[in-house]
Amino acid sequence: MSVSRLVVGFLLLVATQVQAQYIGCFKDEANRDLSGYTTAIEGMTNATCRQTCAAKGFQYSGTQFGAQCFCGSTYGKYGSATNCDSPCGGNPAEKCGGGWANSVSRTGAGTQVYLSPPNPPFLLSPQDTSRTNWQPAIAGTAVPLTWQVNGTPNNLYQVTHWLEFWRWNGATRTWEVAFQNYVGGPQPINSKFTYSIQVARGTCYYWRVFGVNPQQNTNPWYTPSNWSGFCTA
Repeated sequence: MSVSRLVVGFLLLVATQVQAQYIGCFKDEANRDLSGYTTAIEGMTNATCRQTCAAKGFQYSGTQFGAQCFCGSTYGKYGSATNCDSPCGGNPAEKCGGGWANSVSRTGAGTQVYLSPPNPPFLLSPQDTSRTNWQPAIAGTAVPLTWQVNGTPNNLYQVTHWLEFWRWNGATRTWEVAFQNYVGGPQPINSKFTYSIQVARGTCYYWRVFGVNPQQNTNPWYTPSNWSGFCTA
C-alpha cells in the first residue's frame, strides 16, 4: 500500500451518516443551552427525548433532572458538567441529566452542526527546512521534536496529536508516524509537547503534527501544522 493511501486512510476515516448516540454531560443555565424546544415527558428516557427532538428536526437532545427534555441545533456553550446523576423517570437504571445539567445526545436528524476544529499545532524545534543549519549527530542520538498548542476552541473533545515524519538518507526515503495523546479537556494555553527520534549522520528529517479530534464532530476534524525539519552532517 502506498504512503499516500495510508495517510488518506487515516485522515479521511469520517462517518458519512450522523447516527443517534450519547455525547456527554453538559452545563445548562436559565438561557438554555439547548433552546430549540422544551418539554417534560412522563416516563422519560434518553431515547424518548432523542426521538422527540429528532421528530422536530433537531440534531441534539438533552435530558435534565430525570424528566425534562431539551432540543437544539448546537450544544456545549457553557462547558461540560459532572452531575448527570438523576435517574430517568422511565428507567431508573439510566441517568437523565441532573440539576442544571443535560445528558446530551445526537438525535440522528438533520445535518450535523459542527464545532470549531482543533487549533493547528505550532512547531518549536528543530526548524530548518532550508538545510542551512546542518548539525552533526552521532548515530542513535535522540533529538526531541517539540511543538506547542495555543489552547483549543472548546472543551467538548479530547485532542490527539498525530505526528508524521519522514527521513531521507541518499536515495532512501522512509515514512514513520507516532502518536501522543493529551488526555482530558481543552489544552491549557501554550501547552508544549515533545517526541524524541533517533537520528543518524547524513540524514534529513521532515515532520509535522496534526491536531486531531478523535470524536470527528468538528469540520474539519483534524488540522495540520506547517512542515519543519533538519539535516545532520
